[in-house]
Parts: sequence; structure tokens; C-alpha cells
Amino acid sequence: DFVKGTPDVITDDFIIDVKTSWSASTFPFFDDKLTNKNYEWQLKAYMWLTNIHQAYLSYCLVPTPEMLILDEMRRVSWKRGEAGEVSKEVEDEVRAYFDLSNIPIWERVKSFDVNLTSDDIVKIKEKVLLARKYYNSLK
Repeated sequence: DFVKGTPDVITDDFIIDVKTSWSASTFPFFDDKLTNKNYEWQLKAYMWLTNIHQAYLSYCLVPTPEMLILDEMRRVSWKRGEAGEVSKEVEDEVRAYFDLSNIPIWERVKSFDVNLTSDDIVKIKEKVLLARKYYNSLK
């Protein structure tokens, strides 16, 4: 009645949800705790749904899809006044930005623990009820 969703991985003891970063600038290399509260509460909802009270949010740094690299090249070329004609300089610069080859594979995965308490469930219910009340006031 309050939440729905499906985690990426469900075991008997824990769940895992995976977030994908396509560049080093969006990967939490230096974070020692989960800073994205939306992701934290997403996992708490999954734990409540599955009745599993331990979860991990795992960030994975993966190569950027070629289509997005090409889009970025065009964007940068327009910004630099190249009228969409991608120069070799822009191509090299954008490819270097998205190049992950200098980052070891084992450093491209980072996981954060998320736990669920009975207080968390109470908070979720309260927030959902408040959101429903606000939504109904807009009708």
C-alpha cells in the first residue's frame, strides 16, 4: 500500500541495487558513506518489500556508450564554434575524458551498506501519507 519496486539482486540475506557511472566524475571514489539519500530510501523501500533488512548500493564505473561519446563531441564542437564539425582536438579531448583504462577494474566498483529499522518504516508511511494528502489537495 505504500511502496513498490524491485531490487537488482535478491538473496536470502541481503539485496543489492546497482547504479552505473559512465564517467569518473560521477563515481563516488572518495565517499566513505552513501551521500545520495534518494538511493538510500529506495533501498529501504526494497528491504521493506522483501523483508530483508540488509542491503548494498553498488556503484559500477563502466565505459561510456559510444553514442553518448559522439553526442558529447558534437556538443563540445558547437560550444567551441566548430558548427558541429568535430575537430581531432575535440575528439581526442572527449575520448580522454571518458577513458577508464588507467583505473583498475577492482577500483571501478564501490558498495555502501544500507540498513532498515522499524523507525524507517514508520517514516516511509508518514511521508507517503503526507504526499498523498498534498497530491489530493492539488486536484
